Amino acid sequence: MTLEYETIDGDLFAYESEESIKEKAKLKYQLYLVHSGIPEFYWNINFEDYKGDKENKEYLYIKYYANNCHTKEFNHVHLFLHGNHSCQKSALMYNICKQAIENGMKVKTILAATLIDKLMKLQGFNFIQEIYNEIQELKNCDLIAIDDGFDVEKAMHWNGVNKNLIISEWDQFFREVLASNTKIIMTSNYDKNNIGQQFGKSILELIDRNFFSVHLTESIKELRQYNVAKVFENMDKEEKRKS
Repeated sequence: MTLEYETIDGDLFAYESEESIKEKAKLKYQLYLVHSGIPEFYWNINFEDYKGDKENKEYLYIKYYANNCHTKEFNHVHLFLHGNHSCQKSALMYNICKQAIENGMKVKTILAATLIDKLMKLQGFNFIQEIYNEIQELKNCDLIAIDDGFDVEKAMHWNGVNKNLIISEWDQFFREVLASNTKIIMTSNYDKNNIGQQFGKSILELIDRNFFSVHLTESIKELRQYNVAKVFENMDKEEKRKS
């Protein structure tokens, strides 16, 4: 801790420097980021980095939610971000989470497939105390962010009897959380019609009446492909020089 000193009416006072206060706040924020589970890849990707029209209504809805979800007005208001691959759904969701942390909310993030895997492991004689504690911590936070929801291709148990069990686990999880003060943000590559077909009417109605749905359409797939390929340009240039 860095102290600064000042003499007032002949008395010497010590106080923490502004620089030291800012550094402590930064370290505390990073600790919250780690505890939330937000992937480190997204720590330095901000709303300003969004590659799309920042004036479109969908983006403005998301920013408004980020700035206000900690208020009473947003009690029991949840957010469902859906659209095709590479629409920046995850980046936008994690930016909401970072804003929520700055606003004093306790945040936890998890992949939908990981969540279902944990819930399945608590069935019957497979009860595991550590996993139970993790799920309880998830349910007791202020904001849960669930990435890649309702993707049956990423659910390793999605077959036969397990399909009905997964649907049952989603239904129970949603009902418990939605009845509490915990908010949920969920991303999905699938719209509500697809969810209804795969997961049934009950899950569809829970999403439909409790979540504000935002459909994202602007894809950055080509930009990502370009950035990935760009790092190999120097190798190509070196090979040409050698030849």
